[in-house]
Amino acid sequence: MFVVSAAVVLLVSPPSSMLANVIPTQPLNLASASKIAYSAKWNTLSGAMPQLVGHRGEKAFMPEHSLASYWQAALEGADYIEPDLGLTKDGHLVVNHNEYLGESTNIATITSLAHLRTNKTWIDDTTGMNQTVTDEWFICDMTLEQIKMVRINQDARYPWRPQHFNGIFGVLTFEEYLQTILNLTATLKRPFGVIPELKSPKLYNRGRPYDRYFEDRAILTLEHYGWANITRWINRALHADLNLQNISHEFAGMQKGPSAWQSFDLDTAR
Repeated sequence: MFVVSAAVVLLVSPPSSMLANVIPTQPLNLASASKIAYSAKWNTLSGAMPQLVGHRGEKAFMPEHSLASYWQAALEGADYIEPDLGLTKDGHLVVNHNEYLGESTNIATITSLAHLRTNKTWIDDTTGMNQTVTDEWFICDMTLEQIKMVRINQDARYPWRPQHFNGIFGVLTFEEYLQTILNLTATLKRPFGVIPELKSPKLYNRGRPYDRYFEDRAILTLEHYGWANITRWINRALHADLNLQNISHEFAGMQKGPSAWQSFDLDTAR
């Protein structure tokens, strides 16, 4: 377990000589196809294989942070698959890049949620300055039930990305993301690293019992799924309502990939 402040990953096409060594000679199942994509990478200067991060999953072809984007990233050979985390009004961790939903979902079309559209100001993680966003639906103002009414679209700022899968996939909880990683590991027969980014902790900790509530809730969830062991300072009584699902016996003893935290907030990183 470690903390990084930022991650930038470049995905490049391998040379044809490398591909010649991995072109299949017979039909493939998903696990075999994923292993071929995994092995067809440039080596680093040291000769070691690079570690690739599926940033928001595979967001170029699939709506970011959707179930499909995570599967696509895995099939394309990612080592880590990254979720961005937010916290709902009723204390559920959900996956979305922004602190709001207007740019990457169909929420503007859901009339029953129109009353939640508002403006909000908070301290930006990277600049330390106030940031104001207007006319948006903020995750911290919504319950999980309300968020589950929403469907993910391609980010509206990138209209050239494929639009075929808009409106199909719902916003995932952090638990659903972790269950997806377990399913990918079992199906594709190789472990995947988890690399959650804690978005805007100062915003999500407003009105909570203490000022690390958001971070600790994420740590407790990751621990439950076998990826974290840094919970001894957490007062679990303050998270008694965190009802995490039982993990299927089929995943017992399964090798897991590494885990890393991301945060641009220095207080959170410390």
